Amino acid sequence: MASEDTMVAGEFRRWARAAGREPGAAETVLELLSTEFGVIDPRELEEGDLADLLLDICPDEVEPERIPDVLLAVYGLLDFAVDTGRLTSEQALGLRGEVDEVAPTVLTAGADDAELFSLDDELTEAELAELDGVEDELDLREVFGLPDRLPPLRLPPEPELARAARCSPLLDRARRFAAWVGDGRELSGDGDLTADDAAAVAGELGVDRAELAQLWDLGEEIGFLEVGVDMVAATEEVDGWVETDDDDALRLWQFALASLLGRSLLTDQERADDSRLEFSAAGLSFMALFLAREAGIPLAGLSELVREAAVADLPPTEADGVWQEWVRDHGDPAAVLYGRLAELGAVEIDGEDDGELVRLTPLGLHAMWEQVSQSGVEVPLLPPASEMTAADVVSVGAEGSEELLEAEWEPWLASREPRAAALELLEVASAATRPSTRVAATALAARLGEAALDGWRAALVDPTLRPYSKQELAELVGAAPELELQPDDVAWLLADSLTGVDEAYRPEELAEYLAESVPPDAEEVFERLWRLEHPGVHETLTLIGRHHPDKKVAKAARKAAFKVVDR
Repeated sequence: MASEDTMVAGEFRRWARAAGREPGAAETVLELLSTEFGVIDPRELEEGDLADLLLDICPDEVEPERIPDVLLAVYGLLDFAVDTGRLTSEQALGLRGEVDEVAPTVLTAGADDAELFSLDDELTEAELAELDGVEDELDLREVFGLPDRLPPLRLPPEPELARAARCSPLLDRARRFAAWVGDGRELSGDGDLTADDAAAVAGELGVDRAELAQLWDLGEEIGFLEVGVDMVAATEEVDGWVETDDDDALRLWQFALASLLGRSLLTDQERADDSRLEFSAAGLSFMALFLAREAGIPLAGLSELVREAAVADLPPTEADGVWQEWVRDHGDPAAVLYGRLAELGAVEIDGEDDGELVRLTPLGLHAMWEQVSQSGVEVPLLPPASEMTAADVVSVGAEGSEELLEAEWEPWLASREPRAAALELLEVASAATRPSTRVAATALAARLGEAALDGWRAALVDPTLRPYSKQELAELVGAAPELELQPDDVAWLLADSLTGVDEAYRPEELAEYLAESVPPDAEEVFERLWRLEHPGVHETLTLIGRHHPDKKVAKAARKAAFKVVDR
């Protein structure tokens, strides 16, 4: 007879298949919960169990490369527990919050010595020219739990990016430092510049000793300096790099970025002879900026990310004191790091004090786009404005930010007549295989008002667009019996709007939206919904069942979701 934990694992696998999810490492999670905590069924979970599992047990019992799979399995287990009535939505929300809180530490713990960009410690200036790109040292997709595809991105042409790289103030300072070193300078017994030389070059460059140490490390990493046992000399790269071709200019700039992200704060620690804080993963906060795109992230938020990783291994009673001591003596680590990145040209920082907002520059976006793309994540690059198609602008509407959409919409619309634009958009909507594409395309067509009338009338014969056409035509020409939304139309619109929703993002707003979309006593829509030939039916019903604030409505949605499985 099967044991209870085996039965739960089997039920989870069946649920995962029905939900279109990968079971992943769920069996590992269930086994560890059973052996370490005596938890056989998710309904037995108590506060702290999942955090202890991820922080204390998994590092010893699970291979580092499988940690992201385990984290995803924990989230999946909570969804499964709600869908099968083992936990209430409120209970699962509390446990999910517990997991959310430790997730950054869990993901970066296995990457303590990892970098967003790898550097070759044996690199020489001669080898630099032979490099064909910056290779990944860690799988960004796994470490950060990235999806298969991220929103499209607009980047300047490569020559423009290369010009920006050559104009980097930090690289210019590194070049001037190397030029000052010239054919050779004797080193002290510690392998550094002599005290007199260090004072002289620091004064000439207008930097303090801490920043001089940064320039030394940077110059060595990017091939401007060749450091021997008792001498340091500039390389040929110093005079030629600003005139090198675009590929090499961008490659050298990326090596400088890699050096700052991976080594900058560690150099500060070495100078301070204080290794209590863990700064080796501080550069991983750079990924958050790439994901934030135009919105940016407050510097205070980046500081919290760096702090969380830095104190992870310290006793809680000591963490705050050690952090505050470092900030007092050396400045906030995130402010220091991102100030250097701004000098490089990787980020821009706007505002003052607590209101400072950090965004990636086009150079920073380009560097991260290359790394993320190499890890297997699709990040489409938008074509020049003159070549933008309706499909391109719809992809921005479906996946990009409001800021990006507004920036792309007007130039695209200006190049065509509104009526033609509407027909192009609705053609994209009709061919869409993803509901989010259909929703975005029809929303953009609706912006065009009466210019889209012909397109909406033609779309009435398309079953996937008929509900949208009825809505817009009723708005434009007035209500009519043939334009009334039927129950199947309402169900289709509901499925389109909720398929692909990120339920972990702002759950309170999601609950409010669901309450408006399916008010109490409107559960009859579920009888239509579960019968629809729509790819997102099960996902939609499951989402409503998990997050609708009305328990009666949520229960009805869960029942309908099970009917989809049995259909």
